[in-house]
Amino acid sequence: MPGKDPQATMDGFDGSGWNSWNGAPFVYDEYYHPTAWVGRRAVEFINKYVNATKNGIPTKPFLLKISFHRPHSPYDPPKRILDAITKESLPKLHECQAVTKSNPYPGANDSGHGNAWSLRFRGNSTLGDPVGCGPTKESGGGPDAWCGKMNPSNQTLARRAYAGSVRFVDEQIGHIYQTLKSTSLLDNTWIIFTADHGDGQGDHYHWRKGFPCKNDFHC
Repeated sequence: MPGKDPQATMDGFDGSGWNSWNGAPFVYDEYYHPTAWVGRRAVEFINKYVNATKNGIPTKPFLLKISFHRPHSPYDPPKRILDAITKESLPKLHECQAVTKSNPYPGANDSGHGNAWSLRFRGNSTLGDPVGCGPTKESGGGPDAWCGKMNPSNQTLARRAYAGSVRFVDEQIGHIYQTLKSTSLLDNTWIIFTADHGDGQGDHYHWRKGFPCKNDFHC
């Protein structure tokens, strides 16, 4: 696509798309999406490998590393997938708080223990939260924030877009799987899934990959 901005979707994230927690539909036809490109190239490789065999028998084994960039940010799945994921279908957010009618905003235990430890990541000083959050605005969170209580509509869109990014990867894996099956390679192929991390999705007010979980942080 000569002359087109490859970061057009990210431009809507205030220039912080590569590591933003925001979400938006991919601005171009999904054919050009990085996830679709990787899936398409993998299928092409498998078909080319089969066509290069001798008398239908592979002359040597293959190793194919299929590295999907998404669901790393930007969260930009095709619009059709984003539209199919509703707010109601998202997992319930976990917010570790000791909330009662008489004490709706309990004080946070900043040592990393107690029922309200995650309030230090909420970042709302007007409610008495301790300092400890990343670069965020209390009114809704900057695009590169790694923790905080975000604007509800932006938060929901981000979580839908992340789920959509995962679903789009799943689609491409399905195409690859079916290609292995149709070429009779499936029964003789090891398939190994691995990943470096997932992104925070608002649980305990965490976003992106800015805070590694510790085993002493619990409710």
